[in-house]
Amino acid sequence: VLERAATAKEAVEVAAGLMEKFGQGGPCEEGGSWCYENSFLFIDHNEAWVFETAGVSWWAAERVPKGKYRNISNGLSIRKPDLTHAGLLEAAKSKGWFKGESELDWKQTMLGGGYASDDLEPDGREAAGLAWLQKLCGKGDSVFGFSEMATILRDKRSGICMTGGFQSTGSQISLLSQPEGAGDLHWFTTNSDPSVGCYKPFAFGPGGAVGATDAAPPTKELWETYNKAGRKVGALQEKLRAREAELCAQALKDGSNPDAFDAAVAHEMSLFA
Repeated sequence: VLERAATAKEAVEVAAGLMEKFGQGGPCEEGGSWCYENSFLFIDHNEAWVFETAGVSWWAAERVPKGKYRNISNGLSIRKPDLTHAGLLEAAKSKGWFKGESELDWKQTMLGGGYASDDLEPDGREAAGLAWLQKLCGKGDSVFGFSEMATILRDKRSGICMTGGFQSTGSQISLLSQPEGAGDLHWFTTNSDPSVGCYKPFAFGPGGAVGATDAAPPTKELWETYNKAGRKVGALQEKLRAREAELCAQALKDGSNPDAFDAAVAHEMSLFA
């Protein structure tokens, strides 16, 4: 989808077309048989969409209005969609999922139509993410930014930051600016546990250029170093957080620097030496 769409709305259209033409299916882990429905956030400088899939080819999309916040987990969350598969209503009626007596509730319908509205409210990681957004967004003169997003992504108690049998494989924060493209900022941890890793600024240059040299930074080596470091990571927390604060402040002040990510990875590797 990303290489075919230039806007969030186009991403919805591309994903919808792929669902209707090819569908989805199969287990969500190698050698396993369990699966779940999927939810995606498509965002550009002007608007955001939630796109969700169910069954083989059913889909729905919800436009997120300006000034509003939205979060997802690996499940259905849309209640009142703005767009759906053209054949969804008739198919849902024929299967008894939707009676057609009220406005379509996507989540209720795709779960078979037998759930009361109160039973469809967010739970688990989705509920925790929503609670964080309600707490951190729009409080007085505060602005939701990098540090607020990092706080949410580091919430281990709720499972947003997953460790153990299932674990996060990385974490990214992006700040899209206005006017379009003027000062976009991106941060990556390059380690599997954002609760201990350091977010580092990353610049996407013209034509996809990343950095000033052709040599790739040792991100895989850093990822493996974190996994092997054990308790040593805890001992480095103060230095890692101080470095992250320094990198964030510099990026917010001066904008993207193509060399900043490579330098940050090299510096972080040196801490483990």
